[in-house]
Amino acid sequence: MSMKAKELKLFFAVGIGGILGALLRYIIAESVSIISFPVGTTIANLMGCFVLAYVTFQPFFKNKLPPAIFTAFTTGLLGSFTTFSTFIAESVLLFEESTAWLILYLPIQILGGVALCFIGAKLAISKE
Repeated sequence: MSMKAKELKLFFAVGIGGILGALLRYIIAESVSIISFPVGTTIANLMGCFVLAYVTFQPFFKNKLPPAIFTAFTTGLLGSFTTFSTFIAESVLLFEESTAWLILYLPIQILGGVALCFIGAKLAISKE
């Protein structure tokens, strides 16, 4: 397969993964949008942190999946499933609406995300 064909295959794989990740995030956000706190984004971001770390540090995924599938899943699906821009926009909205919600939201997203990345990585490494 030529370099151009490989790049095109990877490009489409990431695009398809991105579409799926965005749709999953939207479904989650819509199904839990019952209070003014951004529960959907929080769930998506925390799940994404854990899964991305697990997949990245678990040798099975890197060694057994074709590069296009691995990249489609990590960069495409998980990249669009988790969303930094929505996290920041919701932080600004919470700041304008309720400082109390913002004080809760920021540590959950940041500390929770880092903690779940560590947990995902540790679990993946322990499975080697």
